[in-house]
Parts: sequence; structure tokens; C-alpha cells
Amino acid sequence: MNNDLFTALRRIGRGYLFIHFHINLGTLDILPDWLGYYWILLGIWALAKVVESAKLLEPFAIGMIAWSGLEWILKLLGVSLALPVLSLLVTAVTLYLHFQLLTDIGTLADNFGCPEGNTIRKLRTVYTVTHTLSVLKLFLTGVDGLTWLLIALAVLNLLVVVVLAIVLRELSGSITERRNPIPISEYRQPEPEVPEPDTSSPDKTE
Repeated sequence: MNNDLFTALRRIGRGYLFIHFHINLGTLDILPDWLGYYWILLGIWALAKVVESAKLLEPFAIGMIAWSGLEWILKLLGVSLALPVLSLLVTAVTLYLHFQLLTDIGTLADNFGCPEGNTIRKLRTVYTVTHTLSVLKLFLTGVDGLTWLLIALAVLNLLVVVVLAIVLRELSGSITERRNPIPISEYRQPEPEVPEPDTSSPDKTE
């Protein structure tokens, strides 16, 4: 199982890099988003064997493969899609997919007693905020004074993705060093015991 998780986490990290970095040869993107989501889908299948909630992400990942694949083909043909409402819907799907995926990976790290869980959750929060703010470019294109802000958000988002890929790689190594998930009681503080009230009636003296 640990070997499968090792491969899954590295595939997910690779997927994030494919989604956010682009190398174009003319109209051909040789790091297509659909391939990145395919890597993530493979990771989700393995992750779902340990974290059950990851199963819910499968249809969203498949949907993003289909959508980004369509965009990739249309770009090759020189056709552009200018549909702001549809773009907002796709953005909402991607935000949910990434937020829940990173949440599940954080849970996985906790289950194995790996310290990377907290780091992944922090990166998840920053990624969600920067990705959400970057959607403003759909409505603020051409507004003076905001160009540099949008560029800064894009750069910060890329830095978060790079750090995330590195942390996922480190987590994959940490998990392989552990044979099985540890019991919950070993990585969570036990709840304090509340003494039960004494319901026995006191002895009566005559």
C-alpha cells in the first residue's frame, strides 16, 4: 500500500506542475492541463483506498480532463472560448477539487503521523486564496493599476505550486518509512475523561 501512495503523491505533484506551467510550441502546449489532471486522477484512485472522501473527487477530475482536453484541441485549431459564465463554473469546480484533494492529503499525512500535514493545509489555504483572486482578471481586464497585482498573484500561485510539489515529494518519502497508518489515539490528543456523578444514595442513619 505504501508503494502505491508513494507513486500517487508524486503523480499528484507532477499533475500540479503540468496544470500551472506551460511550454508552448506555437499553438501546441507540450505540458497540457488535461495530462496534469490525468496524473491527479491516478493519484486520487490510490488515495481513495486510504482516505474514503477522496472517492468523491473522481468525477470532478474526469470532468476537468474532458474540459481541459477540449480547450487544448480548440487551441490547436485556433479557436478560443469566450464564455465568462462557463469559465466561472469551471473555476468553482477546480477550486473545490484542489481544496478537497489537499485536505484529503493532509488527512493522509496525519494518519501516518507525518509532519507534512500542517504544511499542506497551509499551502491549500494560500493556493485557494490566490487562485480565487486571480479569477478577478475575467472582470478587471484593462483596469488601470491592477495589472501588476494580477501578475503578483500569478507569480505567488506558481511559487505555491512549486513548494507543494516539493512537500508532496517529501511526504511520499515519509510514508514509505512507515508500514501502516498509526492509530488515531497516537496522533490526536485524547479527550479528557469526565468523572461520572455518584448516583448511589447515601446511607441513612437512624
